[in-house]
Amino acid sequence: MKQLSFLCLVLLVGNTGFAQKIAVSAGQKIHQTTQSNGVIHQTVAGNDMEIKSDITLDADIVVKAVSTDITLTNTITRLQSKTEMMGNSRSFDSDKKEDMDGQMGQVVKDIINKPSDVVLSYDGKVKNTKPTNSSKTDMLSSIVGSGIGELVAQSFLAVPEKLQVGDTFTVYNESKEAGKTQSYTYKVKSINGTDAVLSFSGTENTKTTKTVQGMDAIVTGTSSITGELTVNTATGIIQSKKGTTEGKGTTQVMGQEIPFSTEQHFEIIGK
Repeated sequence: MKQLSFLCLVLLVGNTGFAQKIAVSAGQKIHQTTQSNGVIHQTVAGNDMEIKSDITLDADIVVKAVSTDITLTNTITRLQSKTEMMGNSRSFDSDKKEDMDGQMGQVVKDIINKPSDVVLSYDGKVKNTKPTNSSKTDMLSSIVGSGIGELVAQSFLAVPEKLQVGDTFTVYNESKEAGKTQSYTYKVKSINGTDAVLSFSGTENTKTTKTVQGMDAIVTGTSSITGELTVNTATGIIQSKKGTTEGKGTTQVMGQEIPFSTEQHFEIIGK
């Protein structure tokens, strides 16, 4: 889930003044729903293959402590997915016992309803992630395309002070957890009280190693992302975000290089 793809932000000031810190307090709660649907085209041994996916992820984020950094607890409460490949369709819902007792359930049992701590800097950068299981981050990333820290960071954006309609600013970030570098440019479309609507466009470069059916695979890719979000300028909490990701790259596994292209639509809602 590439959406998961413009998360973990570090603000560098554009033309709007000094960066504003994320302003949250201990005990504050956010319920985050992430929805994405997309298609991957890849060529294996000269054969074209198409994989469609539709994923919904619900998570509860709680501000655990606020000091020199912000410590949050992230708990994924539900995962729903549907994939289609080579004429076969497979669905999963973590709320269904029969699904959790199945093969997919055994894969995600260490993810669902298991809290993990994430430490953010005040400008939204992920500084540390402490999953309850050491393989949890890799497992989540292989399923939805984003690590635990990314999922949390996508609910926050430190915006410059004194925003005005028409202002632009640029955000750069490097996420070691996901093996990504990102650059986003935001433009203020409208402001209503503390709510600001921003359009954004950006690029993301990825190089990471994933485990695919027990084998290590090196994934390298470049993506372009466009969309729109609404952020509370007083707190830095993103209330909604939607957009489209288009990318291409290669997967190296067992001495083979498999080219792929992707298109994904995503929506993130925080409340």
